[in-house]
Amino acid sequence: ATIEVVADNCNDTRPVALDNNKFDVRFLRPITINKVANDGLIDGLDAGDEIALNKVISFSDWRNFNFNDVTGGYNYYTYYGVDGISVDEDKITTNLNGGTLGISLLKDKNANIDITFTAPTLVNNYIVSTDFGKLNYKNNGNVLSAEYQISVPVTITYKWGTIKKNVQITVHPTTGQQNW
Repeated sequence: ATIEVVADNCNDTRPVALDNNKFDVRFLRPITINKVANDGLIDGLDAGDEIALNKVISFSDWRNFNFNDVTGGYNYYTYYGVDGISVDEDKITTNLNGGTLGISLLKDKNANIDITFTAPTLVNNYIVSTDFGKLNYKNNGNVLSAEYQISVPVTITYKWGTIKKNVQITVHPTTGQQNW
């Protein structure tokens, strides 16, 4: 953004002349949510499948410092006040059955698939690197012969507000059907 300072003299209709009154500024988000390569979920397991959210996302700050790098002795989760991670289960989208990620709701494309989020356990009121919560996946219906994607809306709360990110996860075909 470019900011311009216009100085004004309250008792005079002429503006005060300034040299070099324009400058560029950049606004940086303190925290960035990064996607982590993961194994995804497998359809058709007896008790369902689950994936820990800390295996799907990670955090870095505006300097690209990884929150899990504690070599300097800093706890960035505490420093930035990361005190909540939530998932809006009703807004998970999919490309299953001709759907479009970001548009087609999973619950509308297959009502037999149930995804629930188990919230993380906070330590001293903050998130820790080993527990971001878990996604639990269960299909109580059809055999799925092809993999598909889900987009999971994740909200992170921290000292300065919230960050929302849609995280894509691959769901592999029903166990015994896959060729991966």
